[in-house]
Amino acid sequence: MNFANKITLFRLLLLPLMWVSALLGHTYLLIMLIMINAFGDIADGYVARKFKQETIFGAKFDGYVDMLVYSSILAWSILFYQEKFSQNLIIALMIIIIVPLITSLIKFKKIIVFHLISSKVLAMVIIISFILVLLIPHWFGLCVILIMIATVYNSIERCLIIIFNKKKVPEKIKSMFVLLEK
Repeated sequence: MNFANKITLFRLLLLPLMWVSALLGHTYLLIMLIMINAFGDIADGYVARKFKQETIFGAKFDGYVDMLVYSSILAWSILFYQEKFSQNLIIALMIIIIVPLITSLIKFKKIIVFHLISSKVLAMVIIISFILVLLIPHWFGLCVILIMIATVYNSIERCLIIIFNKKKVPEKIKSMFVLLEK
């Protein structure tokens, strides 16, 4: 296991502590752990590229850890602010997230892990929104709108890449606009 993958493993091992912090209501500890995890998310990719440690396993491992962490943050948002989330909003968000996964399963018989620019933007929006709402609760509505916009765009982009890429599994693609260049 190379150093970049060890950083990703550290991020994964932080997740149970993040869950305990969330469930016990230790807001500031949770914020700190989220920030450490976000820094690790940036660091693992940087280290992999800088020291030529990029591997297929590492890319997938990072992607799956990202999915777990950012899905957890959304789950904590629903847990903390369940009175503000309508059932329809939760269902809509889940559908938006699941459709690209189902699309990749249908077309390629596996879940494709993307490292899109829009995924990085979505991750930043989720983290910043969650922390903002913890610190400034009346920003909830604005943060939910931003998360929905970023999630919808990312999901549409992932679906379009899957649907319109006929040659092979497009895991290294950074944006759907690359498809237009071909």
